[in-house]
Amino acid sequence: MKFRFLHCFFLMLATALVYLTSCVIPQMKTRTYVFKEIGWKINVPVDFLIEEPDNAKALETSRKKLQENSSDSITWSPEISFIKVKKDEANVLSSTIASYKLSNEKNFEEQRYKSLLLVTNTFLNQPEVASVDTSRSTVDVGGIQFFRFHFNVKYDNGLNMHTLLYSRIFRGYEVPFISVIPISKPA
Repeated sequence: MKFRFLHCFFLMLATALVYLTSCVIPQMKTRTYVFKEIGWKINVPVDFLIEEPDNAKALETSRKKLQENSSDSITWSPEISFIKVKKDEANVLSSTIASYKLSNEKNFEEQRYKSLLLVTNTFLNQPEVASVDTSRSTVDVGGIQFFRFHFNVKYDNGLNMHTLLYSRIFRGYEVPFISVIPISKPA
Protein backbone atom coordinates (compact mmCIF):
# COMPACT_ATOMS: atom_id res chain seq x y z
CA MET A 1 0.00 0.00 0.00
CA LYS A 2 1.42 3.38 -1.01
CA PHE A 3 1.01 6.48 1.11
CA ARG A 4 1.58 10.08 0.07
CA PHE A 5 3.36 11.84 2.86
CA LEU A 6 3.39 15.44 1.68
CA HIS A 7 4.16 16.87 5.07
CA CYS A 8 6.65 14.13 5.82
CA PHE A 9 9.60 16.52 5.65
CA PHE A 10 8.80 17.83 9.09
CA LEU A 11 8.12 14.45 10.41
CA MET A 12 11.51 13.43 9.11
CA LEU A 13 13.10 16.62 10.35
CA ALA A 14 11.84 15.79 13.84
CA THR A 15 13.83 12.58 13.70
CA ALA A 16 16.91 14.41 12.41
CA LEU A 17 16.64 17.02 15.17
CA VAL A 18 16.37 14.61 18.09
CA TYR A 19 19.53 15.97 19.69
CA LEU A 20 19.04 19.64 18.83
CA THR A 21 17.58 22.10 21.28
CA SER A 22 15.60 25.27 20.91
CA CYS A 23 14.36 28.01 23.18
CA VAL A 24 10.96 29.47 23.86
CA ILE A 25 10.98 32.99 22.49
CA PRO A 26 9.58 35.71 24.79
CA GLN A 27 7.66 38.68 23.36
CA MET A 28 10.13 40.65 21.28
CA LYS A 29 10.39 42.83 18.22
CA THR A 30 9.47 41.07 15.01
CA ARG A 31 9.49 41.64 11.28
CA THR A 32 6.96 40.33 8.79
CA TYR A 33 7.93 37.58 6.37
CA VAL A 34 5.69 36.93 3.36
CA PHE A 35 5.54 33.47 1.78
CA LYS A 36 5.22 34.60 -1.83
CA GLU A 37 4.20 31.16 -3.09
CA ILE A 38 0.98 31.15 -1.07
CA GLY A 39 0.53 34.75 0.11
CA TRP A 40 0.79 34.02 3.84
CA LYS A 41 2.46 36.37 6.33
CA ILE A 42 4.12 35.51 9.64
CA ASN A 43 6.14 37.49 12.16
CA VAL A 44 9.78 36.49 12.68
CA PRO A 45 11.78 37.77 15.69
CA VAL A 46 14.34 40.35 14.58
CA ASP A 47 17.24 38.39 16.09
CA PHE A 48 16.53 35.42 13.79
CA LEU A 49 18.17 35.29 10.36
CA ILE A 50 16.06 34.23 7.39
CA GLU A 51 18.24 31.93 5.28
CA GLU A 52 17.89 30.02 2.08
CA PRO A 53 16.90 26.50 3.12
CA ASP A 54 19.56 23.87 2.49
CA ASN A 55 18.17 20.69 3.92
CA ALA A 56 18.73 18.10 1.19
CA LYS A 57 21.13 15.96 3.27
CA ALA A 58 18.96 16.06 6.41
CA LEU A 59 15.90 15.33 4.29
CA GLU A 60 17.50 12.27 2.68
CA THR A 61 18.75 10.95 6.04
CA SER A 62 15.32 11.41 7.57
CA ARG A 63 13.58 9.76 4.62
CA LYS A 64 15.81 6.69 4.98
CA LYS A 65 15.11 6.52 8.72
CA LEU A 66 11.35 6.76 8.15
CA GLN A 67 11.40 4.16 5.38
CA GLU A 68 13.28 1.76 7.69
CA ASN A 69 10.45 2.09 10.22
CA SER A 70 7.62 1.57 7.74
CA SER A 71 6.45 -1.72 6.32
CA ASP A 72 4.73 0.19 3.51
CA SER A 73 6.22 1.90 0.48
CA ILE A 74 6.37 5.69 0.82
CA THR A 75 5.84 7.95 -2.19
CA TRP A 76 7.56 11.32 -1.80
CA SER A 77 6.07 14.39 -3.45
CA PRO A 78 8.22 17.09 -5.04
CA GLU A 79 8.87 19.74 -2.42
CA ILE A 80 9.72 23.42 -2.52
CA SER A 81 12.06 24.75 0.15
CA PHE A 82 9.88 27.27 1.91
CA ILE A 83 11.78 28.96 4.71
CA LYS A 84 14.63 28.48 7.12
CA VAL A 85 14.82 30.79 10.11
CA LYS A 86 17.84 30.50 12.37
CA LYS A 87 19.02 32.20 15.53
CA ASP A 88 21.87 29.79 16.30
CA GLU A 89 22.64 26.10 15.86
CA ALA A 90 20.01 25.09 18.42
CA ASN A 91 17.19 27.44 17.35
CA VAL A 92 16.10 26.59 13.83
CA LEU A 93 12.72 26.48 12.11
CA SER A 94 12.59 24.95 8.65
CA SER A 95 9.76 24.21 6.26
CA THR A 96 9.00 22.94 2.79
CA ILE A 97 5.73 22.95 0.88
CA ALA A 98 4.37 20.55 -1.70
CA SER A 99 1.49 20.99 -4.10
CA TYR A 100 -1.55 19.00 -3.09
CA LYS A 101 -4.49 18.03 -5.27
CA LEU A 102 -7.56 19.33 -3.50
CA SER A 103 -9.49 16.32 -4.79
CA ASN A 104 -7.34 14.26 -2.38
CA GLU A 105 -8.24 16.44 0.62
CA LYS A 106 -10.49 13.72 2.08
CA ASN A 107 -7.48 11.42 2.24
CA PHE A 108 -5.32 14.13 3.80
CA GLU A 109 -6.49 13.41 7.36
CA GLU A 110 -5.85 9.68 6.96
CA GLN A 111 -2.41 10.29 5.42
CA ARG A 112 -1.47 12.74 8.15
CA TYR A 113 -2.55 10.25 10.82
CA LYS A 114 -0.46 7.48 9.24
CA SER A 115 2.49 9.85 8.97
CA LEU A 116 2.25 10.74 12.64
CA LEU A 117 2.12 7.06 13.60
CA LEU A 118 5.21 6.48 11.49
CA VAL A 119 7.12 9.29 13.22
CA THR A 120 6.01 8.06 16.65
CA ASN A 121 7.24 4.56 15.80
CA THR A 122 10.50 5.97 14.41
CA PHE A 123 11.13 7.71 17.74
CA LEU A 124 10.20 4.57 19.68
CA ASN A 125 12.59 2.44 17.60
CA GLN A 126 15.58 4.52 18.71
CA PRO A 127 17.39 2.57 21.45
CA GLU A 128 17.88 5.62 23.69
CA VAL A 129 14.16 6.60 23.69
CA ALA A 130 12.21 5.45 26.75
CA SER A 131 8.75 6.69 25.70
CA VAL A 132 6.86 9.02 23.38
CA ASP A 133 3.73 10.86 24.52
CA THR A 134 1.56 12.57 21.92
CA SER A 135 -1.35 14.99 21.76
CA ARG A 136 -3.10 16.96 19.03
CA SER A 137 -5.02 20.21 18.74
CA THR A 138 -5.86 23.05 16.37
CA VAL A 139 -4.11 26.43 16.66
CA ASP A 140 -4.04 29.78 14.88
CA VAL A 141 -0.71 30.70 13.26
CA GLY A 142 -0.54 33.97 11.37
CA GLY A 143 -4.34 34.07 11.04
CA ILE A 144 -4.60 30.52 9.65
CA GLN A 145 -5.87 27.45 11.53
CA PHE A 146 -3.31 24.62 11.67
CA PHE A 147 -3.49 21.08 12.96
CA ARG A 148 -0.84 20.75 15.70
CA PHE A 149 0.66 17.48 16.85
CA HIS A 150 2.86 17.45 19.96
CA PHE A 151 5.53 14.83 20.63
CA ASN A 152 7.11 14.62 24.06
CA VAL A 153 10.08 12.28 23.65
CA LYS A 154 11.56 10.97 26.90
CA TYR A 155 15.07 9.57 26.76
CA ASP A 156 16.63 6.93 29.01
CA ASN A 157 19.11 9.53 30.30
CA GLY A 158 16.25 11.70 31.67
CA LEU A 159 16.15 14.30 28.90
CA ASN A 160 12.84 15.37 27.35
CA MET A 161 12.38 16.88 23.89
CA HIS A 162 9.15 18.59 22.89
CA THR A 163 8.47 18.77 19.16
CA LEU A 164 5.46 20.51 17.64
CA LEU A 165 4.43 19.63 14.09
CA TYR A 166 1.97 21.88 12.29
CA SER A 167 0.21 21.16 9.01
CA ARG A 168 -2.70 22.09 6.77
CA ILE A 169 -3.67 22.45 3.13
CA PHE A 170 -3.59 26.10 2.07
CA ARG A 171 -4.19 27.46 -1.44
CA GLY A 172 -3.37 24.17 -3.12
CA TYR A 173 -0.24 23.45 -1.08
CA GLU A 174 0.40 21.30 1.91
CA VAL A 175 2.11 23.56 4.42
CA PRO A 176 3.87 21.70 7.24
CA PHE A 177 6.44 23.10 9.63
CA ILE A 178 8.16 22.07 12.82
CA SER A 179 9.14 23.72 16.07
CA VAL A 180 11.51 22.05 18.51
CA ILE A 181 11.18 23.24 22.09
CA PRO A 182 14.07 22.92 24.55
CA ILE A 183 15.35 19.59 25.63
CA SER A 184 15.02 19.65 29.40
CA LYS A 185 16.03 17.44 32.26
CA PRO A 186 13.13 16.77 34.65
CA ALA A 187 13.41 18.26 38.14
